[in-house]
Amino acid sequence: MSWGNGNDTDVLVIGGGAAGMMAAGSAAGSGARTLLLEKTGQCGNKILVSGKTRCNLTNAGELPQFISMYGPNGRFLHSTFSRFFRDELLELLRRHGLETKSERGGRVFPVSDNAADVVAALQRYLQAGHVTLRTDVSVTDIRALSPEEGDGTDRPAPAAFELQTGARSLRARGRGRQRWRGQRGAQGDKGQEPAQARARSERGRPGAQMHDVTHLV
Repeated sequence: MSWGNGNDTDVLVIGGGAAGMMAAGSAAGSGARTLLLEKTGQCGNKILVSGKTRCNLTNAGELPQFISMYGPNGRFLHSTFSRFFRDELLELLRRHGLETKSERGGRVFPVSDNAADVVAALQRYLQAGHVTLRTDVSVTDIRALSPEEGDGTDRPAPAAFELQTGARSLRARGRGRQRWRGQRGAQGDKGQEPAQARARSERGRPGAQMHDVTHLV
């Protein structure tokens, strides 16, 4: 498939939910030419029904209290939250037109009480970074191609890709001259596993954590 309008793509993000939109916006904000693929007709579908359609964005509690909500394994979030936590999230959303409020129990909602406004703010985030968005695209296969295999074009492959597809998410980076190719396929039925990856290379993926993936890339 074409990586996007004939332009080179540095980062390919698969899945246009909250995580995928944030990942694509962050990559684009760092200067990467970013392509976001979403299986349905629009991004942010689960955001629209979260918090009884109000979208409970985050919690006003302090960091230790926040991490304790994730149980014993919550400690892995310390590194991430030290770089991007609640205040950074709310400021990002404010810059893109979303005002928020705190309610009982420290829950944070949009002032409008409308989850659609959260999706709209994230869409503006993507637009500000010039993210290329393609909807109604199902990725059914991701393969690493050797220089000898190629993909029939001189088009460079993305240097990195992210799978942000619900319960199973995966991040990995292409190394050296290895190439990645995604294939467009028919949209799966509701409840079907959103994406699978197939091994096509013997090379390891340094630094990639892939414990909950059906097939390793």
